[in-house]
Amino acid sequence: MRSPAPAAWLEFPDFTLEIGKALIDFGFRDLGLKEIIGISVSANRDTLRLAERYGFQAIGTQPGSDWMRVRDWSQVVWRLTRESWSIYGLRQ
Repeated sequence: MRSPAPAAWLEFPDFTLEIGKALIDFGFRDLGLKEIIGISVSANRDTLRLAERYGFQAIGTQPGSDWMRVRDWSQVVWRLTRESWSIYGLRQ
């Protein structure tokens, strides 16, 4: 069975952005993180755009699992620093 989550994300994009913003704020403000690292699949263009919108910078790629390699996909590694989040925040 397919998860209903992606449909909900598309139906309420502003709500989805606010949830991500709140989680990033929580990480930096309440947990005291200096950076947040994320990994996405190179073929997932929506995730790539969303990461950039939050201000994440792609810092590299690495081979993925076998199921990714047979599709010629890789993993994109992302980083968001506390400093860049405090300057830029969520990009509109």
